[in-house]
Amino acid sequence: MSVILFGATGDLGTRVASHLQHLGADLRCVVRRGSAVRLRGIAQSAAVQIIEVDDLSPKALEEACRGGTVVISTVSGLEPVVLDFQTRLVRAAVAAGVPRFIPSDFAVDYRRVPIGDNRNLNLLEQFRQIVDATTGIQVTSILNGAFMDMLTGVAPFILYPINRILCWGNRDQKMDFTTIDDTALYTAHAALDTATPRYLYIAGDELSANDLAYVMTELTGKSHKVLQPGGLTMFK
Repeated sequence: MSVILFGATGDLGTRVASHLQHLGADLRCVVRRGSAVRLRGIAQSAAVQIIEVDDLSPKALEEACRGGTVVISTVSGLEPVVLDFQTRLVRAAVAAGVPRFIPSDFAVDYRRVPIGDNRNLNLLEQFRQIVDATTGIQVTSILNGAFMDMLTGVAPFILYPINRILCWGNRDQKMDFTTIDDTALYTAHAALDTATPRYLYIAGDELSANDLAYVMTELTGKSHKVLQPGGLTMFK
């Protein structure tokens, strides 16, 4: 099975490539010219091929995808990447005869998020409509919730200086979290499974704000409480 991976130089993509390599996949990483140096650790296997492209035109993408059995996209960005690039990519995969495509979703279930409520999730929904209207290819989206790794950094849930868990709305509302590495491993297995459904739902854990307060108290030995500035209406 020949796996074509786009976005292999990113955090998630690098991990997906590593897991695919360990699983024995025939892997082709497609990167912009000059980016291959960032994949030296992955390229130490005869089963891994790195293709550098000068541009990401439809023709260049089609040639890069030719002969593949599945295309994985782990690219990240806003409209030029999520919509424009991935639209060219899935159409190139179809033109190259690739039977399966895994888009760069890796998020909560975005399909019911009202337009205007969340820019990033709305972009995923817009691309979903495009890809579902594309015939000739089997699509599988992986919905893992939020990356658990964010809880120690960029996600504004844990307020370390004041030992609080920030919560808007229901403090018992469960949230899905999966680590980046577990998501990457799951993606690698999904890529090698020809019978995957349209959507794969996976979560490493489900935690509420109250759960996070308990966990942080146990981990740090310092009492953590939920800070609730207001409800969802105020948050909006």
